Amino acid sequence: MLSSLIRHFAGLRAVIGVAAGLLVFLTTVPTHAWPDRPVRLQTPFGAGGGSDAIARIVADRLSRRWGQPVVVENKPGADGFLAVTEFLQARDSHFLLFGFMSLVTVNPIMHQKMPYAPGELLPVSPVVDGVITVVTNPATNLNSLADLVEAAKAKPGALNFATVPGGGHFGFVDFQRRNGISLTLVPYRNPIASIADLIENRIQIAVMPLSIVLAQVQAGKLKLLCVALDRRAPATPEIPTTREAGAPYFRVLGGLGLFAGPETALKLREKIARDVAEVVGDRDVSDRIIALGEIPRSATPHEFAEQLVEQARWYADMAAANDIRPQP
Repeated sequence: MLSSLIRHFAGLRAVIGVAAGLLVFLTTVPTHAWPDRPVRLQTPFGAGGGSDAIARIVADRLSRRWGQPVVVENKPGADGFLAVTEFLQARDSHFLLFGFMSLVTVNPIMHQKMPYAPGELLPVSPVVDGVITVVTNPATNLNSLADLVEAAKAKPGALNFATVPGGGHFGFVDFQRRNGISLTLVPYRNPIASIADLIENRIQIAVMPLSIVLAQVQAGKLKLLCVALDRRAPATPEIPTTREAGAPYFRVLGGLGLFAGPETALKLREKIARDVAEVVGDRDVSDRIIALGEIPRSATPHEFAEQLVEQARWYADMAAANDIRPQP
């Protein structure tokens, strides 16, 4: 699986450029005049959540910077396939995709057939590093990952969990294997719906983005055990990382980023990335993003592409080690 995925991402590496050079899809659109009309920002998530809020914060600031409206369009569902398909069909330099990094890192592992090739989504810039947490109901009396392992070993199969598809699920499956434990996965069509069951203690563990559970944690209804990062999250500096909790291998890489279509010139992507860096670097914007439970981030298209390739390899290795197989 790993070798096939690496071949799959060879196109992405060629597109974004490394030592072997750059494969750039050039257009005749003059970058100095861009944008000369409203910009559409397609997203694969529904309205009203933390990711949507970040998209709208960034869109508002880019609109001010560009002097043109930046309109957020929500098209959730099907692991992002609906949003990506519509985006790529548009072939419009004024149409950008603001989506999960997993669209080009995890989706190719999880799906045998996809309506797009990862290399068609040209990296522009990351916007946030995602923060995945291990969270529990306070009634479980679990205070750490060590407590979780001990409880799971004492009563095999008694604890159950929910998670979001992708990196969080991969990471927690790997964590269970390494510690010789097995929790029961409770599937949810919408992972956000699992939070109500977690609050009622119908499920005991959730592996979720901090942005989804932060308000309930702050209200004392849920308890964070750790964040699956190498550094503590700015929104919850008192919560240890998985490394500090004794599981340095338990990292969840990902977040949200901006992508362009395959007809977009590299110079235009570089211009947009510089504008994103200015927006994300603004203190007010970064504070608002942190308050939503994420970590602001920006980079050049080349740096972003390298980040995506690293993540793709990370998850391919993890899938192989845990026999995680793609859906037909």
